[in-house]
Amino acid sequence: MTAKTYLLKADEDWDWQDLRDYVNTKHHDETYLVSPEREAAIFKAFIKRWPDGQGVRIAKIVFSQYYGEWHGRPVSPVTFRKDNDVYFAEPIHELLER
Repeated sequence: MTAKTYLLKADEDWDWQDLRDYVNTKHHDETYLVSPEREAAIFKAFIKRWPDGQGVRIAKIVFSQYYGEWHGRPVSPVTFRKDNDVYFAEPIHELLER
C-alpha cells in the first residue's frame, strides 16, 4: 500500500502493517526502536488481541487526544506489546467504550 492510504480505510479494515505505519509516522522517540522483525511481531499480535478496529482506535486516540504520550511516557511500537495491555490498551479501550 502506498504511503498513508490506510487512512482512507475503515478502522476494521486496517492490517498490522497499516497500524505499524501509522504508529511509526506518529512517534519520534528513537529510544524505543526495535528490529523490523520484532516490530512486525508486536503489531501482528496487537491486531489479533484487539480485532475489529479496536486496536486502530486505541492507537488513533492516544496520538490524537493524548499527543502520543500515555502516563507521561512516549508511545512507541513497544507500547503495543501484550505485557503493556493492562497499563495501555485496556484503559484506553475502557475510555472508548464509555
